Amino acid sequence: MSKKKEDPSEDDMEELLDQAFQQQDLIHHKCQIRDDPKKKQKEWEKKYGE
Repeated sequence: MSKKKEDPSEDDMEELLDQAFQQQDLIHHKCQIRDDPKKKQKEWEKKYGE
């Protein structure tokens, strides 16, 4: 029991990243249809980027 347990959120990080990229692809696709994608990308980075 001396082994330190990893942060559980780290285990899910890859799955969460996959979901985030899928969401971003979907949003980007929709933006190409009705909005300026570059403008939306800047908004996305402002909201979610660091």
